[in-house]
Amino acid sequence: RALSIGMVTIERQCKQRGRFLIEQLGAIDGVEIHHVHSSNCGIVTFAVAGVDAIEVKRRLMKGFLIGHKLHCFHVSTCPGTSTPLDGVDRDILRASCSYFNTDLELTHFCDSLKLIADESRD
Repeated sequence: RALSIGMVTIERQCKQRGRFLIEQLGAIDGVEIHHVHSSNCGIVTFAVAGVDAIEVKRRLMKGFLIGHKLHCFHVSTCPGTSTPLDGVDRDILRASCSYFNTDLELTHFCDSLKLIADESRD
């Protein structure tokens, strides 16, 4: 399928998905985006204030598996030491979306993340 779409189109769509995700995450109170550069790909690093990265990932996975279809992109945790340019001293999360993701999938992901951020402030 990728060859029929073309690498130029795939690159453009990955960048668009990354920018869309940054825009959506940036609108959520309590979510900190850890990019010191513009999105040149579909990988977005972020954290939720007051919630450990591993706990955020666990809750995201639980929510996706119980309430909705499993999301179609990878969410991982990484130590702050592996992202020196982002200048963080704690574990952060990375969402890796791709050309085949839809805005609806990304919006659903952000809605789930918003619930976690909201609960952390209660």
